Amino acid sequence: MRGLTAWALDTMGLRRIDLTARLDNLASLRVACKAGFTWEGVLRDAVLDEDGAHDLVMFGLLRHDRRLPAVTLPKTELRTQRLLLRPQTPADVPDLAVTGADPLTQAYTGVPRGYDEEHARGYVAHAERMRMRGLGAAWTGRSRPPAASCSTWTCATSTGTAGPPRSAT
Repeated sequence: MRGLTAWALDTMGLRRIDLTARLDNLASLRVACKAGFTWEGVLRDAVLDEDGAHDLVMFGLLRHDRRLPAVTLPKTELRTQRLLLRPQTPADVPDLAVTGADPLTQAYTGVPRGYDEEHARGYVAHAERMRMRGLGAAWTGRSRPPAASCSTWTCATSTGTAGPPRSAT
């Protein structure tokens, strides 16, 4: 991708390259970010496939852009003797769905009634998109040895540093 964009901007003299990717296609979103494209917005219901309408993410790359990979938050594990924090994965969906369906969770958070695995899958995908854009990271916590689990959300501040954790589920 980087070679193609360098050729188009430098050799062909293009001023701008637009790139769109489906919002639910995390692999394409990662490619665009790694190639230095800027996430410019979401075009709602912009494409119609056999399974219905889908949102597109609009990316742009200008000739004078630095063409460096977009700033993302690291996808690493944080370990202590008593706690493991790791990025959420699709394998966490069943546990997130159970936690989200709990009446106390719904009473004290913004989790909607009727929360199920489809909601949890959407949350995990949304959290990955936020991480890719450098806007936040979702973590799953496990006590060591395993006895309990929790999820937290760390927000990036406007200065790019991580802020205090907030309970998500």
